[in-house]
Amino acid sequence: MMETSSPAPAADARHGIDPAWLVAGLLGLFALDNLLLLRFLGLTPALVWIVGIGATALIAGMTARIRFDATIPVRRLLICMAVGLAMMLLGGQGRLFFANTDWLVRDAVLQDMVRWPWPFLYGGHGDPQLMRAPLGMYLAPALFGKIGGVTVAEWAMLVQNGLIGGALLALGSLLFDTTRGRTIALVVFVLFSGLDTIGELLTDPSTLWPLDHHIDDWAGLQYSSTVTLAFWVPHHALAGWLGSLLFLLWRSGKAPLFPLLASVPLGMLWSPLAEIGMLPFVALAGVETLAGLRLKRVDIAIPAVACLLAAAPIRYMQVDPAKLGLYFETLPTAIYCLFEMLEVIPFVAIIWLAQRGGRFGPATFALATMSLLLLPFAHIGAGVDLEMRASIPALLILAVLSADILAGVRCGAAICLAGMLMVGAMTPLREVIRAVINRPAPQTSCDLWSGTDIAFPQNGKENYFADATRVPGWMLPAIPPVLVSPIDDGRCWPRAWQVRR
Repeated sequence: MMETSSPAPAADARHGIDPAWLVAGLLGLFALDNLLLLRFLGLTPALVWIVGIGATALIAGMTARIRFDATIPVRRLLICMAVGLAMMLLGGQGRLFFANTDWLVRDAVLQDMVRWPWPFLYGGHGDPQLMRAPLGMYLAPALFGKIGGVTVAEWAMLVQNGLIGGALLALGSLLFDTTRGRTIALVVFVLFSGLDTIGELLTDPSTLWPLDHHIDDWAGLQYSSTVTLAFWVPHHALAGWLGSLLFLLWRSGKAPLFPLLASVPLGMLWSPLAEIGMLPFVALAGVETLAGLRLKRVDIAIPAVACLLAAAPIRYMQVDPAKLGLYFETLPTAIYCLFEMLEVIPFVAIIWLAQRGGRFGPATFALATMSLLLLPFAHIGAGVDLEMRASIPALLILAVLSADILAGVRCGAAICLAGMLMVGAMTPLREVIRAVINRPAPQTSCDLWSGTDIAFPQNGKENYFADATRVPGWMLPAIPPVLVSPIDDGRCWPRAWQVRR
């Protein structure tokens, strides 16, 4: 593994961007979000801020000292940033393109954080309710919104998410040594999806038309395509992609262990479900490092600081946990088998036959495969959110291994995989078609309570609200929270949500 005590040579810096600065910036931003949550909750003692800022600086500073063998050319970084921003823009952020209905709730979260003074509780529905959600994506944009209004906050979120996405693409490019390999990997990543079209054809062919119909959920189970993740749930996607890329960089000998370990607690505030999906890979990294006697003090110290910084946010997301219990359920055998045969098994079989599991080793391949085979049985709260989000790291690993085959193997396996990717590409293509042919989503005035009623009438409340009487005493705000009343103005947006251009 690599040393962490020496900066990259100055000569290298002249030829591009040091990847260590990208990793440091990403971990620093995630650490800052954990600190901002304390302000949102009204926990504002000066000592908390001093310690929090110091911890954030320590995490970012130590990460910036990582030594990478190569830099990222500025041109490549700009291309990655452009792709990242384009994906978020097409997903409806910035309101230049259509936004899927999940954004009704995301807009409400952001608007409530902008319109109400911090801290606040929701009244008018029995006991006061606390907004309890993964707020990492919203905190910094909401601060900009406090200054310039909701529109500024929405554009700040677009810029934030687009730059994070671009930085992750740039870091992912380090996994490939040639321009051809990087180009193929980018195309595979963007288009990566299961064979949803075949599944839809077998279960309900009437939904194949019109072409903008959402088909990821054809089985009632779902492993989302890359574009679906970026368009519908960017906070889950970005957190899951960061952790899995840091794991692959560690596995390739291109990065030390501690950024990977630190990313998991820090990323919980963006997506606890995606970080649950990271746990098997983090465990593998820890066991192999201990077995190889390669553990360094920094591999313990920096993740420990990250855990301390994230302790209060993690506890915040566990308030009133009875609404979000983990449970397992059996599935109809035919549906489960068909789902796995179209979403997982073909990719796993080709990767095994062509490369015996790929360059990251059989343990990594086995963990990714087992995760994707077992996740449909596990649930947290209502719905299938756990399988959709905890699968993000394993799916990224399959995408990278698939790109390896297309970039380096000229055989029947590559031809077969290319055909599968072309069929799978219909899923992200449909998402893009829907984004382009429909008018931008209307501006809403919904608060979070009404937004969840409309978007998720069956199971929205437990995901976003906790009974304020169950908040532990140490988490009570230093100042009395504002009790806000529900906004009841009918439908709370001016026209139908989905309207053709």
